[in-house]
Amino acid sequence: MRHFNAISFSFFFLTARLVAAPPDLKLKLELASQHAVAGQPLPIKIVFSADAPISLPGHSDFCDGHLNLHVLDEAGKPADWTSTFPSCPTFDFCYASGADKPSLTIRKLAEFEIILVPGKYRLQASFDSKGPYQSCNRTPLKFWEGSIQSQEEIIEVVSPGSADRKILNELGINEAAPAPSARQYLAAFDKIRWDGSYAQWIIKKFPESLYAAYAFAGPKIMDNFSSIQGNVAETRSALELLNALRNERRPSGACKASEKGLVIKGKTGDCPRYSQAEMQRDNIAVGEAILKYHPDFPYLENAKFKLAQSYLILREDANAIPLLTELSTSSPDSERQFLAKSYLQALHIPSNPMSGS
Repeated sequence: MRHFNAISFSFFFLTARLVAAPPDLKLKLELASQHAVAGQPLPIKIVFSADAPISLPGHSDFCDGHLNLHVLDEAGKPADWTSTFPSCPTFDFCYASGADKPSLTIRKLAEFEIILVPGKYRLQASFDSKGPYQSCNRTPLKFWEGSIQSQEEIIEVVSPGSADRKILNELGINEAAPAPSARQYLAAFDKIRWDGSYAQWIIKKFPESLYAAYAFAGPKIMDNFSSIQGNVAETRSALELLNALRNERRPSGACKASEKGLVIKGKTGDCPRYSQAEMQRDNIAVGEAILKYHPDFPYLENAKFKLAQSYLILREDANAIPLLTELSTSSPDSERQFLAKSYLQALHIPSNPMSGS
């Protein structure tokens, strides 16, 4: 995996507006928070806006060099940071004829996460387009050309809390000199994100830590149901099966999965049996800790949804229904609204109790 200090992104034929004079094209940088914790991902969005039709160059990977994110430290020097986004593939690309057709469509340009070391930073996005452009059959294309910059954002990154430091120590990362780099922090986060057995161990041992919050409800860990149909028992069975399959990964070493319980790699490499009920109790502990101690957690809605799932698996419907009702009516994510409503329908509960429907 490659990581960059000036990472480039591109997009699917993103279009905004085009006029005879240089268009009023704007680039906006959106941070999930002005504060972050070292080693834990900060979600970022970069979006275009315009008020007249325009066509912008770009293609389906995030590596063609048009869009850049600049991260500078207090001295104005390039900062030590990295992205959780995958490395850039190597392939030849060309545009189809008509790819430069102007449009009024405004789309989100990029959404990704960055990891930084402790300090204060200035972040800014830029977009550069310089022709000439041509299609695969060498027909000239007229994309917008020019350079724009987003507004500048200031962010402060603090050291991990005591529980997270214990987790990092377990992973061989000590904040004593020499201080860990952004890539070392990323390596630790990747283990937590992708190693299901280790993630569940963190949830069990450190439920109030931010790493447990990411292990429980961070991106790429979230359950993905396209629909929920049938009665409550079928919904619960689907959830139990999904959790069993997701967590029954064989840990490294001599540990083997058990048919009677899930296995978790502990601190010393032991492999205790871990029942579905125990796992859901641990999930509930970290989900409730997120709501209590981390109300600004960037994936708070994921946490609420997964907490409701755990309550349902344990048949604690009374605890799940308020969370699902809230998500079904107030979530800005349409998919999350749909899933929450589907659960409520399976429970024979109206998504909006006031409406009676």
